[in-house]
Amino acid sequence: MVSTGSPNRCEATKANGEPCGAFAVRGSRFCFAHCPERAQERRAAQSRGGRARHRRVLQDGDQADPVHLETVADVVAVLESALGELVSLEPSVAKARAVGYLCGQALAAFQVGEIENRLAELEAKQGA
Repeated sequence: MVSTGSPNRCEATKANGEPCGAFAVRGSRFCFAHCPERAQERRAAQSRGGRARHRRVLQDGDQADPVHLETVADVVAVLESALGELVSLEPSVAKARAVGYLCGQALAAFQVGEIENRLAELEAKQGA
């Protein structure tokens, strides 16, 4: 599956029949993804990338601690923990979306907590 490409472009053909078009590795006719001499290096890079990006903490057979949500404070604590883990990850669009979503959820939890507090104060005044 080799096609003629322009100089410095990968000469491989993609699975859909189109030319690859990526820049060739120096000293090769192919890009990093198609260079046969770099297959082992490519597999190692893919493996490292998968482990680094997902930060797998649980070992095989392990289970995460259960989360018990009974109060607004419990929800806020879980949101804070999740946000703390998110901010340590590399910047990405997905991370920005997740942070924005969790912040919105935290604001909603704060509002519910405020309403709960005000209701408790009113009930205490009513009972006194």
